[in-house]
Amino acid sequence: MKSTIIGCFFLVFATLASTLYAEKAEKPEGKEIEFFTALDAGDVDVRVITRSEKKITVLIENKTDKPLRIRLPDAFGAVPVLAQMDNLFNNQQANNGNKQSQPVGAGQPMQMGQQQNPFGDMFGQQQRGLFNLEPAQVRKIRAPGVCLEHGLPTPNSRMKYRICPLDKATECPEIVAVCRLLGQERIEQPVAQALTWHYTNEKTWEELPKLVKVQHHNGRKEYFFTKSQVEKAQKLDEKIKKWQKEAQSLSKK
Repeated sequence: MKSTIIGCFFLVFATLASTLYAEKAEKPEGKEIEFFTALDAGDVDVRVITRSEKKITVLIENKTDKPLRIRLPDAFGAVPVLAQMDNLFNNQQANNGNKQSQPVGAGQPMQMGQQQNPFGDMFGQQQRGLFNLEPAQVRKIRAPGVCLEHGLPTPNSRMKYRICPLDKATECPEIVAVCRLLGQERIEQPVAQALTWHYTNEKTWEELPKLVKVQHHNGRKEYFFTKSQVEKAQKLDEKIKKWQKEAQSLSKK
């Protein structure tokens, strides 16, 4: 029996701590360089593979003849290659109408222990993850994710993306916190998704439990969230607002 899947396309991903291969234990080698600086200079090549709105794989290859010490940002994004978009917000309306693939985002967990406030130093200098990359070596990072826009087609492995800063995928600062919490495995994916649509689509806590994921031809419906998951998201939203105010206050001192 066929079913209709109500998809979503904007994403935010957070890398699992296990995929960093215990980089804390490694000794720094070679030239230390920020990830996007290395990418812009051609020192690394990056390939993004999207499996669904919940799974993304990032392959990072050292294109130089010397070891590199890469500083991965806390959060980053990816935009569709064919769209050739420099900024999501200049193209969002046109892409929504054409149902084209949309940018995604990703984040990696803090390696120096979990911060109580997931906003961390986002209003100042952010902490970064470090990993070594030998010449021609390819590092694979797997990330869980969330959609940033409800109602658009779900991505798949046939769609091509390129890495970009997270602010090319969303203007919402709360998504940074959601991304970090998800990457640190401090919240479940459905809770993170409910929070994201609350922020980006302005879905109310009453609307979220009623969002239909699959509409079967026999009339049966499957929903994105349970009532319990939405209640957890609502409680976490209160904490995120508190953390955000604390981070902003500290940045002014």
